[in-house]
Amino acid sequence: SINYAKRIQNAILPEAYFFEEHFAEFFILYRPRDIVSGDFYWATEHQGKAILAAADCTGHGIPGAFMSLIGNDLLNEIVNIQGVLEPDKILDHLRIRIRQVLHQDQNETQDGMDIAVLVWEKTKRPSSATIQLQFAAARHSLLLVQTEQIEQFKGDKLVIGGLNTRISNLPFNQQIISVQAGQSIYLFSDGIVDQFGGDEARKFSSPRLRDLLFKLRHVPLKDQKEIIDNTLDAWMGNEHQQTDDILLIGLKF
Repeated sequence: SINYAKRIQNAILPEAYFFEEHFAEFFILYRPRDIVSGDFYWATEHQGKAILAAADCTGHGIPGAFMSLIGNDLLNEIVNIQGVLEPDKILDHLRIRIRQVLHQDQNETQDGMDIAVLVWEKTKRPSSATIQLQFAAARHSLLLVQTEQIEQFKGDKLVIGGLNTRISNLPFNQQIISVQAGQSIYLFSDGIVDQFGGDEARKFSSPRLRDLLFKLRHVPLKDQKEIIDNTLDAWMGNEHQQTDDILLIGLKF
């Protein structure tokens, strides 16, 4: 039954053609810790916009997978039915709906998710175009790899789900990120940076991930995926098990 649940979860993930249409190259490194995952990604097109989200739900395994299904349904409701197309507003609505669905005003559950949302115009672009990305996130960040540097755009330190407090009700913020054709961006969950390994049993860490992606900036993305996969395996070695679900999405415009 758990393997059947895995097939259901995989069936709701976006098809490859979404990424093939919008990006020159892409990869998705998706490594559940257990058979099913609390990490998920979601994509759609609506009213001339393309929308992509990457999320890390509370927990992993079966509890995390249930939360991922809820998150997937709510994103469909907010974007495709209600027509909310600003990433910060999507997160504002998602926070409200998560609390409603989980009855968090009546209990003290902390279930929810960290999530990043990207929105951009769905247009045919010349190869020299600059793409304007609208970005908002709850405890997630985005990496932009350029020729001479790697830049990190951090989301808000606000949560989706959990107790209803003054701080947790603050609105999310939107950032505009200009990406040149040929540059790459990366979305990721904390599973990869928090993975223990190495000789001193330390976390892989955000700086190590940034350094790795910058070193690979001239490598085709499909090859990057294999290199990163092998790097993680070597990092864990035989001494360390995978500690959390891992999601890393690489996109080249």
